[in-house]
Amino acid sequence: MYTVVPRAKGLPFLAGLTIVLFAKSTLAAPTYVQGTYSVPQTPQETVTVQYTEAQAAGDLNVVTVGWNDSNAVVSSVTDSNKNFYQLAVGPTVTGTISQAIYYAKNIAGAAAGTNVVTVTLNKSSSYPDIRILEYTGIDTVSPLDGFVTASGSGATSNCGPLQTTNSMDLLVAANTVATSTTSTSSGFTQRMLTQPDGDIVEDRVVTVAGSYSAGLTLSGAGNWVLQMAAFKAAATQPTPAPTPTPVPTPTPVPGTTYSFFTPSSIPGQLAVQDHPVELGLNFQTSAAGQITAIRFYKASGDGTSHTVNLWDVSGRLIATSTSSNETAYGWQQVNLVTPLQLSANVNYTVSYHSNGIYAETDGYFTKVITSGPLSTLASPNGVYAYGTTSVYPTSTYLTSNYWVDVVFSPGGNPAPTPTPTPTPTPTPAPAASVTLAWNADSPTTDPATNVTGYRLYYGFSSGNYSQVIDVGNNTTATVSNLKSGSTYYFVTKAYNASGVESPPSNEVSFTAP
Repeated sequence: MYTVVPRAKGLPFLAGLTIVLFAKSTLAAPTYVQGTYSVPQTPQETVTVQYTEAQAAGDLNVVTVGWNDSNAVVSSVTDSNKNFYQLAVGPTVTGTISQAIYYAKNIAGAAAGTNVVTVTLNKSSSYPDIRILEYTGIDTVSPLDGFVTASGSGATSNCGPLQTTNSMDLLVAANTVATSTTSTSSGFTQRMLTQPDGDIVEDRVVTVAGSYSAGLTLSGAGNWVLQMAAFKAAATQPTPAPTPTPVPTPTPVPGTTYSFFTPSSIPGQLAVQDHPVELGLNFQTSAAGQITAIRFYKASGDGTSHTVNLWDVSGRLIATSTSSNETAYGWQQVNLVTPLQLSANVNYTVSYHSNGIYAETDGYFTKVITSGPLSTLASPNGVYAYGTTSVYPTSTYLTSNYWVDVVFSPGGNPAPTPTPTPTPTPTPAPAASVTLAWNADSPTTDPATNVTGYRLYYGFSSGNYSQVIDVGNNTTATVSNLKSGSTYYFVTKAYNASGVESPPSNEVSFTAP
């Protein structure tokens, strides 16, 4: 029996961590450039904050969003320079205190006073506290090295430890509190302390991969959220190596699957409020193969079941399925009962029907996106069609990405083989199974954060969980029919009465005998 212990309760989805290996090179020290904040003292749905100084191309923008409403969520973080913002950590909620940290990598340059960040919530919320910062010397490709979040109630707060993997990182810590912050974490530099709210942003550059924490003292006891994100330092350009002789692009290998987006891909706008609509993506493949599943990023509040569809270039529906056992939000995968064979170099559209709350990133499809043999169409892309039922989507808006995807396995139509002579069916060996158990979360005085159930996630690779079991309020679960010799990876998440999930527990693995 393996023990899985949830780390927190009642907390929404956290952005995934992508580990990237780099060749040995010199790292440039991250440097703080500028920062400012806006703290309206009346309820607001939209808050704007301006970068007052010029911004350099390739820098990193960090936006901390705090607010006092456990029922509100961030709908979007955008700026006038059309940089793409991703979720680094959160949102984390305790009582009415909420906070999330966003970042935009490899930003476009901007003249002084021309770039304005706009944070939009799904409803008017009390005491929004928006802090924006700019840093230089940060990796422009995959900057996020890790994150950690904590919440509680009291006059002291601690967040960590956060295990970094890079030889030089920028640590950015921020809080949202019911009282006021009266200290700075050891080794950190305070960049701003908002007034009159008393919320801090501080940072620190570390030059050794290791375990780091942040700890703050407050003016009195009260609810608090403290988060920290680690960003990798940029590598300086190494001495160019001789240009290698070009080699032919390998033919896609049958059995390998391809998708446009990873499980850690996060939309810029997580919950756009609209009318019922079909949302899609136009694509093609350079090699024949099969679509085995359709994926989409579900917004919180967008129902519990969705229809997914595949269309040919004439608008004819060629495959459809309906989801089941969805999570409250995030990436969903709907496996097709019968995989659909696609022809090479033919246009197709994949889509799903939303009840009217969906994820979106404007200005995404400005260039062709590829993944192995898959490629998006240059134009038009990001397609939609309003309606209460599924219809072929053809309208476009600002080349927006509505976060629809496929799971594609290359391989042509197989040649017919002779029907084999029937042989006696062997008696199957007992299927492997594993039973997992975890500690129940203790109830709190706030019903909104109390756990009402648990979901067990598992898959064939660490951090990638393709299957989910809702076990209700049980604290044990048995997974049967495991494939002999395969290694499975498991985490559990708690959820509250609204379906909002906690971060994942520690991961455990099991190899079926």
